[in-house]
Order: sequence, then structure tokens, then C-alpha cells
Amino acid sequence: MAADVPYEFIAQIDLSDAAVALGYQLDIPNHGRLFLFLDMAMLMDETVCDEHACLVIHDTSALSDLVPLGIPAKFEEMERWWRTPDPQQLLHYGRMAEHLDAQGQTEAAQSMRDLQAGSEHDAGQKPFVYPAQDIRLVSLIVLPHKSTLEFTADTALAAFAADDETSDCYEILCANDVGPFTSDPDGFRVSQSWLTREARRVRCLGVPAPEQDDPRFDAINPSERLPYPWDRAAIEQITAKASEWTLLLQVSMADLAQQTSEGTIYFLVRNDDLASGDFSKVHAVYQQT
Repeated sequence: MAADVPYEFIAQIDLSDAAVALGYQLDIPNHGRLFLFLDMAMLMDETVCDEHACLVIHDTSALSDLVPLGIPAKFEEMERWWRTPDPQQLLHYGRMAEHLDAQGQTEAAQSMRDLQAGSEHDAGQKPFVYPAQDIRLVSLIVLPHKSTLEFTADTALAAFAADDETSDCYEILCANDVGPFTSDPDGFRVSQSWLTREARRVRCLGVPAPEQDDPRFDAINPSERLPYPWDRAAIEQITAKASEWTLLLQVSMADLAQQTSEGTIYFLVRNDDLASGDFSKVHAVYQQT
């Protein structure tokens, strides 16, 4: 039986602030606030899920009525479970170390023992409650990632990015999205920390920054996805379906947890639902390199 556990709180967006910062995005409501929650366990297991993997609430109550809530007790129980080593895993690491030692692979054996010790004494950050952060919304103009719908729809831009003489230029221009503008494509002179650069990948509306393909493809109902291989007609059809979705929020896991973490969460909403202020069917997608 599945455990009845709370959603993890991801973000709160003040829509009146968003209306000022993102005034050109006419479809988003300009009052109240959005609360965004996630079932990360489901998303990590499936990576592409329906609206049950997340919960988005449009709250219009008076600001004076809002009070901070405590951490659900269930999370404390989950935290204790998370930090309790799996006996079978520890046994496996120990047996692997013995097996590797017997084969003379001492370095590999030590790696297994290090994993075993790390599992027994892991004091990492809580996986279910993330550090509180204040984030200010600002309007940005960014070039689209090469995997996005906007990029592939712009033939002139795609040609510029593919040309031997200008492809490096496009990479450098896009580098400004994740760090200081630089002509150093290898990042040797990057002055900002990795976490600072990851914070710049948090986006509300606009063009997503995929780690794989455009996450809007993942929001398409499985029954509507065409079998591979795709010909030109199939690509146009599936692209049209992906275009029915809008990025509501993109969150870097590293920035969310404020620690070394992989992956990006994308909250996606249908264009029609966004226009009508309906956030009951938002989808969540998780990607990592």
C-alpha cells in the first residue's frame, strides 16, 4: 500500500509581482499567488508524469490572512527512514569489496568500502524540506536552447547556430544565461560559483532550458505520442501538440536544495488552462544530463 505523504513545497509566486516583472505575459493572472508542490518520489521514479506528480494552487486570500506552516510531521518520519542505511545495500558493498580484493583490485575495493561508510554516516541535507530562499522576478531576454521548439521553428537562427563560422558565437551568447558574458567557451575565467550560475536557470514562463529535449514533448499524453521513427509529417504533428504547453516554472535541483544535485524540474501548463487561470492539470517533468 502506498504511503499517504505530503507533497514537497517547491515555490510560491506572488502574481502581482509577476504581473509587474512579466507584464508582456498577458495570460498569467495578476492577483493572488501560486503555491507549487511536487511528489518528487513519483517524478524520480517515472521522470515523466501526469498532473498527479505535482499540485499547483492559485490562492487569492488576503495577504494578511497568510501564516507560515510548520514542517509536516510525516517528513520527520521520512527523514529518519531516509537516513537509516539499507542493510542489504551495506551487505552488498561489503561483499563487493571482498570480491574485488580477492581479484587484486584494491582501489575498486576501497571505493566499495567508502560507499559503505558513506551510507552508514550520511549527514547530508534533508531530501524532503528545502532551504527557504527569497527570489526576485526580473524580466530577461534569452536566446533559446538548441533543443527548444522556438529554436527549431526559427530557420534563420538555426542556420546561424549550425554554421561553422558562427556556431561558436551562438554558444558564447547562450553562455550568458548561466554565467557572466565571456568569450571563454571552456569556462576557465568564469567568476561565479556553480550554485550562483544554477540560480540563473530558475525561470517563470518563457522558453525552457532543457537538459535533454524540450520538456513540452514530455507533457504530451502517451496515447497521443506517435511511434518511432518519425517522418517530417509526424514531427510537425508532435511539435504542434508540444506547442500547446507553456513553461510555468523551471527549477534547478541544485539551486532548490542549495547543494550539489543533478537535474531540473519543469512545471508545464496547457496554454488554454493558463489563459483561463486553471492550474489543476499542471504537469511536472524531471530531466538530468
